[in-house]
Amino acid sequence: MSHVVIGASYALFTVVSLSYGFADIIVWLFAAEFIFTIGEMMYGPQMQKVISIMAPAEQRGFYFSVYGASHLLSRGLGPILGGILLSWGGGETLFTALAVVMALTGIVMYRVVRSFDHSVKLPEERALEA
Repeated sequence: MSHVVIGASYALFTVVSLSYGFADIIVWLFAAEFIFTIGEMMYGPQMQKVISIMAPAEQRGFYFSVYGASHLLSRGLGPILGGILLSWGGGETLFTALAVVMALTGIVMYRVVRSFDHSVKLPEERALEA
């Protein structure tokens, strides 16, 4: 079920990216920010759940540190690459490119997490089998 929630959150992020690029009145930007918040609330807990399930118990700390480092990497490279794209093509180009990246990432994440959802059993499911 995590794959559905993560896929839906990436779909919301895609809509938000397009809204940021093409909103012509501030009300649409407020609506986009609200949708973004919903997507974040869906994404964060589910990704932590997925990481805790897919990581072997003895390496869980390492997996979470890599997950945290990926956030730092995006915060470092995002403004640089975004600034280049913004100066080259404008806001519409920047946020359309971001929407494409979000959609493609969402598809990949949906498939990867779905494979773990089907192959990994939760502790309570293992207890029922015992």
